[in-house]
Amino acid sequence: MQELITKIAKEIGFNDIKFIAAKPLIESEKKFLEWRSKGYAAGMNYLLKNDPINARPEYLLENAKTIIMFTANYYSPCPPRPSQEHGRIAAYAVGLDYHKVLRKKIQELIDRPELEEIKSRSKFFTDAVPLLEKSFAKKAGLGFRGRNSLLISRETGSFNFIAEIITDIEFEDSKGLDPDVASLRSAPQDDKIECGKCTRCMDIC
Repeated sequence: MQELITKIAKEIGFNDIKFIAAKPLIESEKKFLEWRSKGYAAGMNYLLKNDPINARPEYLLENAKTIIMFTANYYSPCPPRPSQEHGRIAAYAVGLDYHKVLRKKIQELIDRPELEEIKSRSKFFTDAVPLLEKSFAKKAGLGFRGRNSLLISRETGSFNFIAEIITDIEFEDSKGLDPDVASLRSAPQDDKIECGKCTRCMDIC
């Protein structure tokens, strides 16, 4: 089933698919709460809930065993500014609403008759719940956290949407994995940042 999910997901437009244990990311949760306590959430009130589920998949699906992580590349050339009186549109906002696009893709995946078991024993999300998606994606090996605060894939860069299926099915790749992951990194202070000496995103910002 793992090979079948990967094959179908790539056919319908996902770039990379990884399977990891649905265990809490304790260190990431700690870093998130520290970040939040400093007021960095600003007006994003959905990040201020008392009982954060951000790093705990079992709060989203009882008896969760596996998270299937997906990335979909959205890179497109930056559209020209029509005049100096017009602003620019972020690349991820050019085109259709990515929430709807990714939900449709995941739905297409789990609606396959051969994946009926996944459909009946899972929940799927794409930026729809306060889950630390980038931390789980990093743990899964889909990329690293860059100075631009995004997940950077060595193959497709940082132009990647993230989606996930949480299931109570245990897959071979998700067995026995360490439940913790390297903490959310506060670049550029982190000397382990994998961007090396590159600061192009900071400079342009």
